[in-house]
Amino acid sequence: MKNIIATLTMLCCAICTFAGDGPAVSQSTTSAGASQTIQLVLADGIEIGFANGGNNGGIIQLAFANNSNYATGMESADQQLVVRSNRKFEVKMQPASEVFSYSGSTNNAPAMRVEDVLSLMVSDNATGGQNNYPQYHNVNGGNTRILTNCSNGSNQTFSVRYRANPGMRYAAGTYTVNMVYTATQS
Repeated sequence: MKNIIATLTMLCCAICTFAGDGPAVSQSTTSAGASQTIQLVLADGIEIGFANGGNNGGIIQLAFANNSNYATGMESADQQLVVRSNRKFEVKMQPASEVFSYSGSTNNAPAMRVEDVLSLMVSDNATGGQNNYPQYHNVNGGNTRILTNCSNGSNQTFSVRYRANPGMRYAAGTYTVNMVYTATQS
């Protein structure tokens, strides 16, 4: 019986030693390492579009239905634009043409000059930049700077509003002009 107990005791000691609960055994650890460099190559990035999604803001229709409309002019609702830029930027606007195109039944309709009839204002500015058009100004044919020194960011918004006042000088019909907005990094 003594032999069995002695054997079991030695067996327990051997198991404990291999399991790590016994006397400390010196172990050497071998390791290896590797490193990698990550480079982000960022190009200048800028885009402008309308908040409703896309580069085409749709048609703004100002319908002159009575003499009061002709006397006082008509205003559009706010049209919101969004700029995404990784650098400071400015925004310019210009009509695609100096005169409205005409569609109607009059053969010799007078040319409606944009700067004589259409005004624009920046009605809301959340770009962090300077609003150069806080009140209505006539829209001339040049590429006019309406916002300057705007902050970079992914959701820089501003809104414009149009006012048209053609008076009673023009024949009935539809007069159309496209407005072009350009955001340029500074």
